[in-house]
Amino acid sequence: MKMKKMMFMVVLMVIAIDVTSQARLGSTYKEIKDEFENSSDDVLTEKYVSDPAEGMYYKYIEVKIDNALVGYFFTTSLICYLTIIVPDHDGALNYYVEYYNKHYVIISPTKWRMYNRNGYCDINLKYDDDGSYHFTWTNGQ
Repeated sequence: MKMKKMMFMVVLMVIAIDVTSQARLGSTYKEIKDEFENSSDDVLTEKYVSDPAEGMYYKYIEVKIDNALVGYFFTTSLICYLTIIVPDHDGALNYYVEYYNKHYVIISPTKWRMYNRNGYCDINLKYDDDGSYHFTWTNGQ
């Protein structure tokens, strides 16, 4: 029983490291890509999303981490302006909520604010019509 508890704690510590290093708002495309460059090929995927209203394509990177898929979205100047975190299952969702409740300012049951030396970020939990859910991280300024 002690071994199971210890393994559980190790897993939580790994997840906590992932949680605190995920957003990367303001980072460049190259910085984020370089960070995951040595990972296996199936961890990082480069993609494009179109904005028909503006007639433009935007680059984004998907990174598969433990218990979640993280998407980094970039401006035309390749600066990360939005991070979306999609937990793999309800247990991961609850872990993120608990972590955010303990480490960030709670705005509502589905909104948090993280302050640092560069300003602040808003974190929102959004539920989709199909029953899925995701977190969005945006610059608050």
